[in-house]
Amino acid sequence: CYVQFPQRFDGIDPSDRYANHNTIFFDVSMRALDGLQGPMYVGTGCIFRRTALYGFSPPRTTEHHGWFGRRKIKLFLRKPKAAKKQEDEIALPINGDHGDIDDVDIESLLLLPIRFGNSTSLAASIPVAEYQGRLLQDLQGKGSQGRPAGSLAVPREPLDAATVAEAISVISCFYEDKTEWGKRVGWIYGS
Repeated sequence: CYVQFPQRFDGIDPSDRYANHNTIFFDVSMRALDGLQGPMYVGTGCIFRRTALYGFSPPRTTEHHGWFGRRKIKLFLRKPKAAKKQEDEIALPINGDHGDIDDVDIESLLLLPIRFGNSTSLAASIPVAEYQGRLLQDLQGKGSQGRPAGSLAVPREPLDAATVAEAISVISCFYEDKTEWGKRVGWIYGS
């Protein structure tokens, strides 16, 4: 759910045995610190992963077809039906491809901004973050041996100006206004 992250103190006595000298986290370029897929909350000593804040619980997905395919995630936006006890699943379209989605699914897609805000990039990143946040043991035995060696160390392309502007919007104080962030989604439920 979260990763313990050491504090960094500058200008302290290097011979102080209680001073925190764990600077390895600061000396590497950590992935997912770009605002869109980065930590939602970086506080004293911890980083909360975005997958812990999306508001779904395992088991989550049933398939993943690469970066441009459909990903199935549990959708909590539908109204509960008395006859059906299981949570509904929907394949969220990525890059605006609505294909063969029926009217009920389109209505559910229109409700995404109420839950997660107006960022289409954030909404599209939900299934990607869910897949990337899986444990390696969940990936093994399904035609793969986990993540390819070195896959997390591959340099990423620089973000374009539109993506940076979207990230700034998502991390702003006003992004969550008129949404369910902090009420049903996020790390401060009911606040």
